[in-house]
Formats: sequence, C-alpha cells, structure tokens
Amino acid sequence: EDKYLLRNYDLEDFSVPSNSELIVRNKETEVLNPGSYSFVKVEAGGTLIIPSGTVYIGSMQLDPRSKVRFTMPGQETTIHVKDDFTWRATTLNNAEEYDSIARGFKLVLHASGKRMFIDDMVAGNIVAPYSEVVIAQSKKLFYGMIFADIISVHQYAEIYHVNFDPISNTPYFISMGGM
Repeated sequence: EDKYLLRNYDLEDFSVPSNSELIVRNKETEVLNPGSYSFVKVEAGGTLIIPSGTVYIGSMQLDPRSKVRFTMPGQETTIHVKDDFTWRATTLNNAEEYDSIARGFKLVLHASGKRMFIDDMVAGNIVAPYSEVVIAQSKKLFYGMIFADIISVHQYAEIYHVNFDPISNTPYFISMGGM
C-alpha cells in the first residue's frame, strides 16, 4: 500500500491574469463570476455571491465576519486556488442547504506545502493533495470531504460526510405509461 498516494495526484496547471482582483469591502456585495482572478478578498462586512461554474484564482482570502452565499446549492461549483487560501467567512445559506452545497461545491488548492485554514462552517469538498488543511479552529462544523496531504481537525469539530455528487442540469421527463 502506498501511503504517499496523494503525492502522485495530478492537478492541472493554470495561470491567472495579473490585474484581475476582486475585493469586496464592508457593506458591499459582489458576484464571483466564473473566470479567472489574480486575487479575491472579502473583507469583514462584505458579501460574496457564489454562483455555479468554475473559477480560477491566484490567492483567496475570506476575512472574519465576511459572508458568502451559494446561489445554486447542489449545482457544480468549483474554485481552483493556485497559492494561498483562507476561509473565515460565514455561509449565509440556511442550514437545510448545507448538504446540497457540499454535494456540488469543490475547492481545489493547487499549492504545495501550504496551510489552508477553514475557520468557519464550510460545506464542500476540499482537494489539497500537496498541502495541509486546518479545520474548525473557531466554528466546529464541516459538511463534505477532505482530500489532503495533512489534515488537522479541532478536537470538538463535527464533520458530516457528503460525497461530491453535483445535481445534474439535464432536464428529464417522467412517463405515466399509456397517458
């Protein structure tokens, strides 16, 4: 058995434009539209709206007392972060939506040898095969899965396993037999 299996996990390389910052200040609300950003920061009192889609970011920082809201819980939403990442934001969605959010949200840290801090409730799946993920230093609740080189979890944390299994956007029809 290869105990270093994660070290062989292949992550795609990506580049981001150097002048594409998104900074959300106190009392502001911005949408994290699919695309590429060199830096994303949400300051205390700011709100980041996260729709479904794929985003590539150089570094991302969600400050304490910042907020995020997922507009399409369960829809596939992937954020790729190349370097540093800290999540200290409060999720504004209702607790009943945490399972759905975790089912569709994936956060991928491409950096090597970094520490990713998750200091508030998070619903989602974290992929950080070359870095450490530190969970639940202040809020003790996590929904999803963590796939990392090193995982540090606070002793009183509650982690609820939710597979990454996004809701399909494909419409379907139900046949009622001979009707």
